[in-house]
Amino acid sequence: MTETAAGLSRLHSVHRDIARVREALARGPRQVRARRKAVQNKEADIAAMREKLVALKKSGDAKNLQLRTNEEKILGLKAKLNQASTNEVFAALRKEIDADTASNAVLEDEILETLDRVDAFSKEIQAALADRDKRSEDADALEKKVAEEKAGLEEDLVALEKRLQQSESIIPSSLQVDYRRLVEHHGANAMAPVEDRVCTSCQTTVSPQQKVQLNMGEFVFCRSCGRLLYRGDDAGA
Repeated sequence: MTETAAGLSRLHSVHRDIARVREALARGPRQVRARRKAVQNKEADIAAMREKLVALKKSGDAKNLQLRTNEEKILGLKAKLNQASTNEVFAALRKEIDADTASNAVLEDEILETLDRVDAFSKEIQAALADRDKRSEDADALEKKVAEEKAGLEEDLVALEKRLQQSESIIPSSLQVDYRRLVEHHGANAMAPVEDRVCTSCQTTVSPQQKVQLNMGEFVFCRSCGRLLYRGDDAGA
């Protein structure tokens, strides 16, 4: 491996290490935000569940009120039944009492069903609250971990940026503008090793002339993707 290839390989390695550390610095807060968002979503779900529970309870209360009203009506009809002056009046009152009694039986079933749903929904809400609390605890723990790791990662980044300045001395002044443009556009992927005579970035085969230039330690840019190339194997480009 030529001195140029070795220097570009080291430079590429530093770029990738910097990208790794920067990604770690960004990933932690991103993960914390995602977990906080999950807690917020769970809170919204719980709020919707509570609204539904309130609606269920109101429905049950309305049915109970209707049941009591019907029961009072039946008592009144029974009082009238005892005072019926004719068989026709008696039969009509009896028919109305039977209809209201049947209606009450349906209401009682509906009330029991509503109570069961209220109970089941209350349990779902309790489970959702426990899940929310667990998510919140996990988010707190992750946020603490990210904060603890941040200082070390920032120190690593400072050290790597110093190494980068030293490693960039391999780039001649005549190529600095092109190199900076590549780094700005492609970051850690601004360079690419050549393996088996192929640019590992775009899989384009280097030309015979580029092969000679690489073997001589010259600076070569990929004719397809524009990356700064260097020999990545000992067998030559």
